[in-house]
Parts: sequence; C-alpha cells; structure tokens
Amino acid sequence: MNEDRWKQVEGIFLFSVSLLLFLSLASFSPSDLSLYTSSPQHPPLNWAGPIGAVMGGGLIFLFGWTAFLIPTMVGVWGGLKFFGKDQKFFSIRLWGGVALFLSTASLLSLLTFGSEPTRFKVGGLLGLFISDFLRKYLRTPGSVGVLSAVFLICLILSANLRLDPLFLFLFRLFRKGGSSLAAPFVRRPKPKVRIQREWPPEPDQSV
Repeated sequence: MNEDRWKQVEGIFLFSVSLLLFLSLASFSPSDLSLYTSSPQHPPLNWAGPIGAVMGGGLIFLFGWTAFLIPTMVGVWGGLKFFGKDQKFFSIRLWGGVALFLSTASLLSLLTFGSEPTRFKVGGLLGLFISDFLRKYLRTPGSVGVLSAVFLICLILSANLRLDPLFLFLFRLFRKGGSSLAAPFVRRPKPKVRIQREWPPEPDQSV
C-alpha cells in the first residue's frame, strides 16, 4: 500500500473516532454511570453503548463542555490526513492543540460566574483546577490575560492561522464605532456667512 492510500485509511479511521466521540458526548446521561448515581441504567442510554457512556462520562468529568471540541479536533486531523495536506511540524501542532484545549477549558471555568459545581460543569476538573491555581497567584484579571495569550499563541501554532487581518479588522471597526459615538459630543465650527456688498456704493441721500 502506497503512502497516499495509507493516509486515506488513517483519515477514515480518525473520522470514525470523531463520530464515536461526538455520539458519546451528545447522548451523555449521568444516569448511565455509577460515578454520577448510585443506581445506573442497565443498559445505558448512550448512543454508543457502554463504551460510549464511559468515554462521554470521563471526558465530561475532566473537561466539561469543552470536551465537545475533541471530536472537532480529531475530525479536522482526519480531514488533513485524508486529503494529504502538508503535515510539517506535526508534533508542534499537536501539542499546540492540546494546550489550546486546556486553555479554553480554563478560560471558560474562570469566566463562568457561579458556584464551583457550575464552573466544574463548564470547564471540568482540569479547567477548574488550572483556573483556581492561576487565580490564586495572578488574580482574575492576570489569569484572564495569561490564558488569553496562551489561547492565541496555541491557535496560531495548531491551526497555522494568521491573526493580523483579524486584529486590523477589529481596529478599523473600533475606530469607526468610536468616531460615530463621539460625533454628538464634538463641536463643529459654524459656517461663516459671507455678506455681499454692492459696488459702487450708493450715495448718501441724507446730505
């Protein structure tokens, strides 16, 4: 089997894994696992069966709602494999994707207002742990700044994106919006009224 055929096989396999993960997460029910309830369902209600219930429950426990990014990342990886796209610096992109995933979970947990169970539901165990650790030493504004910088750096590394067009667009949009908001408060000079005089002047009739 040549290299192109083998890449297509890898791509189809990754697509299948992505679909299985999505079904496991989309049909996750806490009543399927003893981790969440004392009397789990038999058989489980998960669309991927007992294995899907375990995978979905484990991913939701560790990453919360951010776990739904995993099928997307695996599917994109499968698409790159299937169509034979350039895989240079694959290890850097892979670790960049992992760091992007963790920074997203931490940001969601950090920016969620509510109790710890609510933050745990959004960012999972890892997101809650990382956000609390950063908040302890950097407070909330510093933690948001650090995680946002990590998110953007990992987005560039993992997806090979250029963010300068986006920043230029946002700058122009902000500049346009700022000028429109400040327009009512800016004093504009009144136009000068020019008085036309006749020439030659009329003689004075009072003399």
